[in-house]
Amino acid sequence: MAGVLTQEHGGRLRPVAFFSKILPVTVQGMPACLRALAACAMAVSMASQYTLGYETHLHTTHDVLSLLKGIHTQHMSSQRFSGYEVTLLSNPALHIEYSSSVSGPAPILNALLGLKNPSDTIPLEHDCALSIESETAPRPDLMSTTVPDADVVFVDGSCTRRNDNTYHAGYAVVQLPDTVLESGPVPYQSAQAAELIALTRACRLYAGRPVTIYTDSKYAYGVVHDHGTIWEKRGFVAADGKKISHSTLVTDLLASILMPSQIAVLHCRAHTRASDPIAKGNHLADQAAKRAAQQDIAKLVMPVLRPPTMDGDQLFCTLQKYATTEELKDWCYPILQKNSNTGLITKNGKPCIPQSSASLFIDHFHGVGHNSIATTITLLSQHFYIQNLRSLVRDYVSRCIICLRNYPNNPHKVDHQHLDYPTTPFTHLQIDFTHIPRTEGKRQEYALVIVDMFSRWPEVFPTKAEDAKTVVRILTREIIPQWGVPLQLNSDKGTAFTSRVSKSLVRALQVEWKYHIPWHPQSSGLVERMNRSVKDRLRKATGGTFKKWKLVLPIILAEIRMAVNRNTGYSPFEILMGRPFPLPWSTGRLTVETGDLGS
Repeated sequence: MAGVLTQEHGGRLRPVAFFSKILPVTVQGMPACLRALAACAMAVSMASQYTLGYETHLHTTHDVLSLLKGIHTQHMSSQRFSGYEVTLLSNPALHIEYSSSVSGPAPILNALLGLKNPSDTIPLEHDCALSIESETAPRPDLMSTTVPDADVVFVDGSCTRRNDNTYHAGYAVVQLPDTVLESGPVPYQSAQAAELIALTRACRLYAGRPVTIYTDSKYAYGVVHDHGTIWEKRGFVAADGKKISHSTLVTDLLASILMPSQIAVLHCRAHTRASDPIAKGNHLADQAAKRAAQQDIAKLVMPVLRPPTMDGDQLFCTLQKYATTEELKDWCYPILQKNSNTGLITKNGKPCIPQSSASLFIDHFHGVGHNSIATTITLLSQHFYIQNLRSLVRDYVSRCIICLRNYPNNPHKVDHQHLDYPTTPFTHLQIDFTHIPRTEGKRQEYALVIVDMFSRWPEVFPTKAEDAKTVVRILTREIIPQWGVPLQLNSDKGTAFTSRVSKSLVRALQVEWKYHIPWHPQSSGLVERMNRSVKDRLRKATGGTFKKWKLVLPIILAEIRMAVNRNTGYSPFEILMGRPFPLPWSTGRLTVETGDLGS
């Protein structure tokens, strides 16, 4: 906004002060006349330090008084509207005058802004109320009273929770006395979305015909009459920068409003016991929408890249038909190993996979948590023989968009001293809390990570708090009943681990709790690396949003437990269970090789 304060001197107006200020983000999305109203209030407030309560005349090309007395509060918040009223109407020394762009102090302001031509300013002859209505309504002839000689329909949306504890929504378009024009379930778990769809379908049913539509949703009514068009002009972004919900449905509704030849959208009260036609029609639409919400809808199926689910030997034989001559020579060296019954070619007891089909299996073993190159190679080499496997995996992972976004490029590693190595599983544990990034509309969530120093077996427990009670509860209900009482616990000096509750537990169980020095994560390197690994995999599995991260957490833990550790040479699962992690391609009787973990 821009304004000028003038004072009459020598028979003409002379500038005393110039004002300029950026309008609030919320105001910037309002119609032009409402932006002018906000600019007037801001100019009066800024000029008050010069006028000192003396008589002041506000010159504007907009009918500010009519806007203050007749505006609908849906266009702005009640708090903002009340502030404008106090600034412009409560001051008896302030006089608001309607003037043109060539009279009063306007020429001075035009010269300041570089508007030498009066036609560069806002057109003088305009009705502010009509201008606001034309800018906020999706069509100029949209009515808020019934259309004469037009059909009257009632729309409603419903969202209910069935016995399976899931929300189901439906919509209905009805007409008295008992006609259901259209109804059905919707793939949304929101009553607002169902209301928008119901209103959209009613408009499309009466394309080219006049219609009067009743809805009991103030949200849908407001989208049509007040803020739907404003949202569209803003790009469906709120003042705080967040996306407005159901933007696609609002866009469809604004486009459908243009289809009828004449249309009126009216609001009616919901769930009344009256016997008038409007109440009966709303009740009929409500019942039809509730019945529609109980219907099942076709589930959306998202295709994913995965190996075909045919018989294993049949699948491998089919893929081997597309092997190159060079691959066949490699498979036959030093001797051809081919099953006489199935025709499957193997090498070292593992099915041979051509390089042309390797990406299917690399993607599968890369996993939801996006395993590293070394882990992916290890998992694949345990079950298949693929020529040039290392280069294929490296090329695949180097092109993985999610890995490129999440893997830190830090080749420098800091050496640190080793901790005392335990001799049996789950006698020495490292424990730490990690913060899960907050998702929109949810509170901060945490995860308690516990790592066995012997086997590197991880346990991750989602928690709502980072306190000692949570630590004691998980130790006494999850860790100790399943793995026994440990000999030693290692952690930092966080309050959750140093509180009286935690110390009382370890004292009663005769557990030694060692604390490392603050701000030195290398002292608990196992659990700190596990924190980072788990969060990186969760970030990739959820596309960086961390929404519904608890659903993919078991899969992430399974991938970590089955991956071979570079220090031990075995996977955590194999150390604890004495056998490799069973997979769909694991055939035959499992054999356990004896060996020394420390060798």
